[in-house]
Amino acid sequence: MDLNQFYFIKDPSDAINVFDFEILAYKNVPVAHFGFMVSGIDDEVTLRENRQAFLKYQLLPRRMRNVSQIDMSINLFGKKWPSPLIIAPTGGNRAYNPLGHNPPNSQSNGGLECVTG
Repeated sequence: MDLNQFYFIKDPSDAINVFDFEILAYKNVPVAHFGFMVSGIDDEVTLRENRQAFLKYQLLPRRMRNVSQIDMSINLFGKKWPSPLIIAPTGGNRAYNPLGHNPPNSQSNGGLECVTG
């Protein structure tokens, strides 16, 4: 893959969508782990269906709004969380982060994490 053809974000806050992180992962994750991460199981039907489903939704930009103080917090299960993002359980997290199921920005930093045993 010729990486020179891609625009690289310098900071996570520069990302426009989740796919901006994919090329960074390609550069920083071992090839075998990257292949597992970006592929689906068997014929990749679930991967294809998930991506297709996300195309049904578009963000509605709201222009001329005061965004100097954004509050992304949510109330869920009677508790206030700083972000609506949830880290869901996946197999093999230690392949990408030595902390395994407790990555940065998860519960240790106030985020919401879903863990199964």
